[in-house]
Amino acid sequence: MSPENRTIPVAVGRPQVEGGPLGPVNGETITEQRSYHTPLIDIHEGPEGLVLEADLPGASEENISIQLEENVLSLHARVSTPAPEEARALHEEYQVADYYRSFILSD
Repeated sequence: MSPENRTIPVAVGRPQVEGGPLGPVNGETITEQRSYHTPLIDIHEGPEGLVLEADLPGASEENISIQLEENVLSLHARVSTPAPEEARALHEEYQVADYYRSFILSD
């Protein structure tokens, strides 16, 4: 599998959210209590601007939100449950959870 360069829209401005730090993902505001993983992220400057690389297993491109305001970068990725609702888990080695990371970009 080869890595692909994909452009994901970045919203400028902090999300307005009730009950948590997360903004809209795919047009949906996240307000429910969920578990979150903190993804490892690499950021570097490329010819077309900043490039952010993050491992977000289980997250689809439509469910990723990146926001930037006053040099604070926030990433939220919503992960849906991989198994159908009617399925019964026989063995689980990891907890399915969303991803959230926020940090200050330096000049």
